[in-house]
Amino acid sequence: MYICGEMKTKELIRCYAGGQPDQTFSRKGLLVWMHDMGLSNDVTDAAISLAISRMLQSGELMKESWGTYSLTSQEKRLFVPVPSEEIRGISQLLNTEFPYTAKCVWNPEIVVLFMQHIPNLQVLIVEIERIAMEPAFNLLQDKESSRRVVFHPTSDDYAHYVAGFPSIIVKPLVSQSPLIDFGGVSMPSLEKIMVDIAVDAEFAFAQGAELHTIYGNILSSFEVNEKSLYRYADRRGRRSLIESLIKASEL
Repeated sequence: MYICGEMKTKELIRCYAGGQPDQTFSRKGLLVWMHDMGLSNDVTDAAISLAISRMLQSGELMKESWGTYSLTSQEKRLFVPVPSEEIRGISQLLNTEFPYTAKCVWNPEIVVLFMQHIPNLQVLIVEIERIAMEPAFNLLQDKESSRRVVFHPTSDDYAHYVAGFPSIIVKPLVSQSPLIDFGGVSMPSLEKIMVDIAVDAEFAFAQGAELHTIYGNILSSFEVNEKSLYRYADRRGRRSLIESLIKASEL
């Protein structure tokens, strides 16, 4: 079982607004962004109007001027990783070949937003059900010319064959991974990212003292679903580590 929640109109609005200066946005800008992200067919104008109206009524949005709104100051930001064109292309390729297989394609650069020191990353991660790992690896090797494709690397493999090279890592998708469907592209939720960066070899750059900085920045600025976080941490066998990181970062 894989947990993949389709984003609601309200969440898309908060996602877009959270990335704007002072979290202020125009309806026109929102519509352009949704079109550019390939979301126009999924969200109607009526759904956007209804969501904005309800968010104004609940106090989640404030009206700045005609057609311009801002998130209220008490709202923590909703973190949603927006897929790049490259990630969209890889996801579409995998969806075509493996339409009924759960998968997740993402870029470790997601975590740079929370870091003090900025690493030089050239890696994409493809997580897919174990049964499809080898076929997906072979497919990407055939289709990808700009990146080397590496099959489920160990820490040593990562150091020798991935670090410093434009690469794609193909690895198994952990069951019950919390995922987000962004316009047909399956991306990791913030809770999944928080666990993965604490334990996986490809995130060595973010571990150690930097990890406390990352957790502190996430917890102070973004909504975190602790139930989802700890459920996934349990699946990875790392609940005690995540709990200690949360406690240390909240001090």
